[in-house]
Amino acid sequence: MIGRAIALFVCSIGIALAEPSREEFGYEAPIAVKGTTSVYRAPLTASVYQGVARTDLGDMRVFNASGEIVPHGLARAAAEAAKRMVALRLFPLELSSSQPQGDVSLQVEVQKDGAIVNVRSSQPPERGRRAYLLDATQVKEVLTALTFQWQADGANDNLHRINIEASEDLKNWRILTQGILAKLEHDGQILERNRVEFPAQRVKYLRVLPSDFSSNSDLTITGAKGEFSPKVDSPRNWLTLTPQTSDKPEEQRYILGGKMVVDRARITLAPNSVARVSVMFRAKDGDTWLHASQKTVYRLDTSGVVIKDDEIRFGREIAANQWLIRQTTRSGNGLSQVTALELGWIPHDLVFVARGDGPFSLAYGKNGLQPVDNGIDELLRQSKRDDPQRVEIGEATLEVARELKGERALQRSWTAGWKSWLLWAVLLLGVGLLAYLALRIGKQIGRETE
Repeated sequence: MIGRAIALFVCSIGIALAEPSREEFGYEAPIAVKGTTSVYRAPLTASVYQGVARTDLGDMRVFNASGEIVPHGLARAAAEAAKRMVALRLFPLELSSSQPQGDVSLQVEVQKDGAIVNVRSSQPPERGRRAYLLDATQVKEVLTALTFQWQADGANDNLHRINIEASEDLKNWRILTQGILAKLEHDGQILERNRVEFPAQRVKYLRVLPSDFSSNSDLTITGAKGEFSPKVDSPRNWLTLTPQTSDKPEEQRYILGGKMVVDRARITLAPNSVARVSVMFRAKDGDTWLHASQKTVYRLDTSGVVIKDDEIRFGREIAANQWLIRQTTRSGNGLSQVTALELGWIPHDLVFVARGDGPFSLAYGKNGLQPVDNGIDELLRQSKRDDPQRVEIGEATLEVARELKGERALQRSWTAGWKSWLLWAVLLLGVGLLAYLALRIGKQIGRETE
């Protein structure tokens, strides 16, 4: 009886000390829910990544109005899927000056599967007025960009503005995006722009038209490739960093100050700047700088149009606190025109069960706290089932966070982990008492046997 009582006492102390209260965390963000359901999903904000102590975000807890911790976990969309380039069938369309801008009358022959066989224009051709029809019916993935092979003649052959339209039936067209094809020379370097990006979507037919029909230049597109992905790329959050003081003119350093896992960067440049740069990273002072990626970035203001290519993709996800931009060429002064660095990442989603009364809140930022596993992965799998028993997940958002203990909750000290020390002391005391009781009982049994 005494041993059982001691064991129950130790277990009760362990349960009481296992999870902290809301006031022991560094920060707290109220959760605003939409609708009425049992499970909610809320994307994490940048302030959460900047306030947690663990890289795996394990020092977070969701509380209800009564101060009880409710089941919760994290979910995250996969990073950008591998893309493939597909050459698209190209059909030139000769236009007439009598046609209004954007009005292209066509006679198109298609097969049963939608593939284009032949295209004829109903207007007599006129030099310098040409459009192009692209056939994407044989590709089922989503289209994210087009890359053109082109050449031009005339006075304005270095810059061409185009409209890209999409259609499902070759009758009704919608504007997909506006782009620029350019071949420019700046600071001894030739910059060529032949790629146009747009929001990922499935399309069957594409039409490329000059934005300005009054232009005297003659743009000739000789080929086009589509950049396709199996799924729509997940949206990213971006955080702008300002440069720190550096003693090397060819370098600029930045501090992220958060536990984000980034996979892209944007180099913010002043007008008319070009630079070949390397992006590097490390966890802390004294570590070796590691290479993330390199690229020639630029921003040019030409004929009232801003032409820029400032985004760098790493090809992998990187968790690091310190970042560096290093100019890899000596020509030009592009690096001195770098005004900021933006880092992008796919945010995690907080998934929690609305147990008890609201409002609910997310507390985060506590040194020494271990992550929990509440089986949220199973709820996420159930939410994707196509049957009446599927789990419905509602939408929620994190509101502006407030400070609780602040940075004091993130500091490592002897007093900060007093509950853990007390728990170990109680456990050792319990084990010692059980050993003492076992020894006494053993001696008593031995005397009775004699």
